Amino acid sequence: MKPRLETVGRLGPAMLRLAVFAAAVLAPATASAATAGAFISVTVPQTLSVGMTSGMSFGAVVPNGGPGEVELSPSGELRGTNVDLIGGGAGTPASFALSGGPDQAYAISLPGTTTIANGATSIRITAFTHNAGTSPRLNGDGSQLFNVGATLQIEQGGNADANGDSGASNATINVVVSYN
Repeated sequence: MKPRLETVGRLGPAMLRLAVFAAAVLAPATASAATAGAFISVTVPQTLSVGMTSGMSFGAVVPNGGPGEVELSPSGELRGTNVDLIGGGAGTPASFALSGGPDQAYAISLPGTTTIANGATSIRITAFTHNAGTSPRLNGDGSQLFNVGATLQIEQGGNADANGDSGASNATINVVVSYN
């Protein structure tokens, strides 16, 4: 039995070294890892609302024997072609008030054409324009006012009076405002 102990005794330190080496090589390497946080933010602007503060009026308009046209600018200026503007040609653009998130950009969508009938007269309202500019933004307090003008086209015959007197013609338009 003694020879066996001598062999084990001689192999013992070698086996120990082999075991340590195998453990170092075969053991999983400890990976180096790092963690960082990320800040996430989102801004949800206030709901955008729009309300009409005054309606559009072309005033009293009488065609001069044929088709006529009245342009109403967003600033309220009236210009007639082949029509008489009764009462000094007073007109009023439609006015709208917006409320929403401060300094937010928005877009305005206006109708293309609206047609109304008044007896024998066919009246088209076209070329809607606004005075909010090409890249409108709400003010620092989240408000904005803008006006809408248009062109009234009267075909052959009749009178057109948008003030509610005899022969009055009325129409409703939708103005859509949305955040950009």
